[in-house]
Amino acid sequence: MPLDYSPRGLKKLFDRLHTDSATAYVVGQELANYMRPTRTNLITQRQPGAKQTTFLFDGTALQESDNLAAALSGTFTSDAFPWFSLVMQDSALNDDLEVRKWLWEVEKRITRSLQQSNFSAEMHEVYLDLVVFGTACLYQDEIAPNGRDGFRGFHFKSVPYGQFEFLEGPLGLADTVLRKFPLPVSEAATFFGGAEKLSEKSRTLLQTQPEKPIDIVHAVWPTGYEQAGLSFPRGFASRYIEYADEHELRSRFYYDNPYAIPRWLKTSGERLGRGPGHNALPDTRSLNEAVNMRFKSWAKAIDPPMWELDDSVIGRISLQAGSRTVVRSKDAIGPIETAAKFEPAMAGEQVLQDKIGKFFYADRLKIPGKLYMTAYEVQEQIETMQRHLGPTVGRLKPELLRRVVDRSFSIMFRAGALPPLPPVLEAAVAEGRGNINVEYESPLTRKQRTGDLVAVERTLQVMAPIIPLRPEVLDNYDLDEIARHVGDTSGMPAKLLMDAREVLRLRNARAEGMREKNETEQGVDQAKTLKDVASAAVAAKEAMAPSGPTNPVVGPPRR
Repeated sequence: MPLDYSPRGLKKLFDRLHTDSATAYVVGQELANYMRPTRTNLITQRQPGAKQTTFLFDGTALQESDNLAAALSGTFTSDAFPWFSLVMQDSALNDDLEVRKWLWEVEKRITRSLQQSNFSAEMHEVYLDLVVFGTACLYQDEIAPNGRDGFRGFHFKSVPYGQFEFLEGPLGLADTVLRKFPLPVSEAATFFGGAEKLSEKSRTLLQTQPEKPIDIVHAVWPTGYEQAGLSFPRGFASRYIEYADEHELRSRFYYDNPYAIPRWLKTSGERLGRGPGHNALPDTRSLNEAVNMRFKSWAKAIDPPMWELDDSVIGRISLQAGSRTVVRSKDAIGPIETAAKFEPAMAGEQVLQDKIGKFFYADRLKIPGKLYMTAYEVQEQIETMQRHLGPTVGRLKPELLRRVVDRSFSIMFRAGALPPLPPVLEAAVAEGRGNINVEYESPLTRKQRTGDLVAVERTLQVMAPIIPLRPEVLDNYDLDEIARHVGDTSGMPAKLLMDAREVLRLRNARAEGMREKNETEQGVDQAKTLKDVASAAVAAKEAMAPSGPTNPVVGPPRR
């Protein structure tokens, strides 16, 4: 049965999904009490400014969840380095230098646009929700929608856990998303284009209490399209409605889904995910209760209760400094010793703190406390992170990271913020071969890719002593391909590489120059040889000629 996307149908759909998630939100409220105090309005509604840490007596889970979220942010989507790269699905296109240069320029522009937005700040909130609740939601849109004023950047919003509901599509990804959020009626009038867009009740409220919030539901659902190449049909419809009055405020179409909903892991038959917070919750409850009990015993040890004999104190006992208490006997009053032992209590708490830290990968993600580490130790640390966070990356890629990159590319391409397509890529798009894949360049994935570099380096090191003895052994390796593979794997920008055809032209020109030089030098040598032969012949002839006349004439003697 098809879904009803009318305002009334969307309200009923949200209510039905929210009811189905009620049990998960009860657990989520408890998780928020101990690990995510800023998200404590799931079941219990607090007034703005109210205390959020009522249930907290120990901040271990709070700190460790934040550490894990920071590690995810720094590992997968850090501003310090490009965390993704683009390649063509058609491998033949990746061999074209112009296509590779275009992809490299696209990567650079998308990365710069993300760095100039609030992406990093909102992603940390997403990772916190993901670690604690196991499910998070990120909304992404352009500052000037539909390219009316060109591309002016992105804005992101981490949607709080409990404000969104979703349905999974055929691939298991969230495609139908409904988000319910409060908005002051005055801001609603501005956002939706004037008071006339609001319901009658909201227009009345705008006159009397403009600061009072009204509930808005934003629904996005697929329209059933298949994207091919770089064409962008509008594949998602959306509608804003007033929740109370089922009044439509705005309809809009998206080329791609603006919501990304990642999950840490998922139990069969459930929509919402589960994260490390679920595993750490029992020990977190025990730890907070143990610390609370120790604090009570601590207060008794510092300021112990008193005992007194019946009718042995004249007046009342005064415990203030310098005060006097009149008693009938010096042994009439005394402190009540509780015999509390704090060392076993603190040792037990330390055990619970360590267990909670392990649930949040604290023992596997922290760099050892050493001033200096060998290259081997650094490599081991990275490989450890890779082993334990690898499965998480497998789910984050399609549900979060790829969606951010795909939507960023889509928005910037339509707005003309990306370089024009090279001719070879235009032809490929026309033939339906223009699909682009995303590869991730986090430290973990870069570590995986550098395994090839290690193999190349070791091979050349082993062969180094042999090459001078038998240079022909290099015929076993394609050195040009090795050089290009090393550059690609190391992340060298494509604009620094030279096209293979240009390399061949330069080599042919160099060979032709060497040939002409050799011919010139050979001609000079031949001329010099002929000159030397001629000079030698002349010298030989002169050597064979007589040195003077055979019969000299004797003249008269000189006087």
